[in-house]
Amino acid sequence: MLKNDWIKLLGLFLFVVFISLGTIGGCNSNGGSVGGDDDDDDLDGVGGPLTRPVKGVAYDPKPSNYEDEKTQTYFDDDFYNEDFCQLWGVKTALGCSRKPDKFRDDVRNMANIGVKFIRMYDWNWQRDTETFAPSGHQGFLEYAADMGIKVSIPFCNGCMAKEVAEKIIGEINEYSDKAKSAIALFIVGNELGGFLDFIPQTLDAIKRADGSLSNVPICTPIKTNGSGKEAVVANALTDTEKVFNVYKQNGMEDRFIACVNFYGIGLPGSQEKPSQQLENFVDGMLARGTLLTENSIPLLLSELGVFLVGGPVMTSRMCTPANIEPNAEGSQSLQARWLGEVLAKSNDLIGAQPMYLGSVMFQYMNKNFSSVCLIDHNLGIFSLEQPSMPWQGAARPTDPLYPIDKLNETRRFAPVMNNY
Repeated sequence: MLKNDWIKLLGLFLFVVFISLGTIGGCNSNGGSVGGDDDDDDLDGVGGPLTRPVKGVAYDPKPSNYEDEKTQTYFDDDFYNEDFCQLWGVKTALGCSRKPDKFRDDVRNMANIGVKFIRMYDWNWQRDTETFAPSGHQGFLEYAADMGIKVSIPFCNGCMAKEVAEKIIGEINEYSDKAKSAIALFIVGNELGGFLDFIPQTLDAIKRADGSLSNVPICTPIKTNGSGKEAVVANALTDTEKVFNVYKQNGMEDRFIACVNFYGIGLPGSQEKPSQQLENFVDGMLARGTLLTENSIPLLLSELGVFLVGGPVMTSRMCTPANIEPNAEGSQSLQARWLGEVLAKSNDLIGAQPMYLGSVMFQYMNKNFSSVCLIDHNLGIFSLEQPSMPWQGAARPTDPLYPIDKLNETRRFAPVMNNY
């Protein structure tokens, strides 16, 4: 009887050991598990784990009067704070109780679609220090956490001063644990090209992030360039290596993620479908012996779109899509079909490539009223419809009211819903 009990005990011990090993996955230099085909792999040890698969969306909710009020109501591109909670939140969100009873609730809408990650594009420390916004960004972060969504904290290209980055980190350090739990990635700059000088200063400031934020992954997105899949992959690996070396020189290589803004393989364009271009690119980046596989660096497509297949053409500051197949200034229905195929392929690649984290679809809403780039008018899964006057929101007591524009589904909505 004692012998049988001992055998049972030994068997139970071995069972626990094997189960534990099975859940560890493939460890990498980023301090976590991204190996295996499990749809719930984490980069462990971060404030809010960056979980595979990343099914994200680029969120830049400029209201329809942005061009007219750019330097007044909108003195920056930071909409992820108390001032604009009528766009992203609800009255019960932190800092939103004194707002008029009209809320669009974008964050909940994204959660209902299946979005698990939001990429933001500006983060102004002043939004936390001015008296009219005592909770600053904390309400947005807490509401995202409530909705089960992770976010990235951006350090913009214009924030090229250590002091600015330190102020941002200082504010975040004071936030609630719930707010911190939503932070899954720090993004330092965007498509910097050769302007890498401010990265070390920003990385030094990020080192001051305390507690659960001390291991949050970091990336600096690059853009693709070149003609043909071989050239595009080679150039992307070269640019990624330049950024990686800066992180390495500053002792932050263990937190580095390769982020790429991907819209196809560029001029003169490929005759292949966008989904095939995506597969060629991801497989090339993660081929045996590349920088990423040799250093266990995960890959995230920090922007993923199809309208720019073939690359944009600039004419008089108005960028329009290149007339190159399969894009060929395609109809919205054609673009929606490409998007559905691209997102489905991304899902397949997550299963096939353990180091591929996923993608951030570009973008949540059209820029219907933008005078800068025509292609932005049709990239979103929602289009804007101006409300009747008077407009409801107010960024600051002394500024004009901002519109709570109605969001209407575009043809891109269904492909995102079906694949997220």
